[in-house]
Amino acid sequence: MKYYLLFFPLLFLLGVTNKKLDKGQQIEGELVKVRIAYKAEKIKDCVVPLQKIIKVDTILPNEVSFFLGITLFEYKNFDASEKALLRYLKLTNAKGKHFEVTGILLKEIWSKKKIDKCRLCVEYPALSEILDCKECIQEDIALKQKIKEDCLENGMALCDVCEGEGILMRTGPLGNVLYRTCHKCHGEGYIPCPHLKKKE
Repeated sequence: MKYYLLFFPLLFLLGVTNKKLDKGQQIEGELVKVRIAYKAEKIKDCVVPLQKIIKVDTILPNEVSFFLGITLFEYKNFDASEKALLRYLKLTNAKGKHFEVTGILLKEIWSKKKIDKCRLCVEYPALSEILDCKECIQEDIALKQKIKEDCLENGMALCDVCEGEGILMRTGPLGNVLYRTCHKCHGEGYIPCPHLKKKE
């Protein structure tokens, strides 16, 4: 009787393990099809295997986010593509094997959205080479010098991010204007002069 009591839990564990292996094998099998389609530049052939991968109830490989991003880009769903590609960058710590292609696609998406390039250089420093941030660095140096020169008597200067407006705005995907409070001055429009900050 004792042997039977031990036997059934073992069978259960083996069944769970086999299910996990089956899921992993299923995902890998579909990923092979996606990789072949991607290599042959037949991005639309990625759709069906990707749909099958997403339906599998388990943790998915990082590479899936990249293939989702590039497929959505092909279908001109730029918002969803951007989210998937940014997720891939985050999951791989900007060191994945598809990093360069991801950066190029994001650059194109952001160009279509007319997002300020220099702001993106600050937010995504890992993409600085792809975004060509050299001119932004030069602009930043010139702006900091101007702030230093324009420092007010009370030790405050115009915020260099929102230029004293206190808000930032950008055009959304549907042409609507989106507003948010400036993250640097917190809506005040002024910041302490950088060269007057106390050294910690």
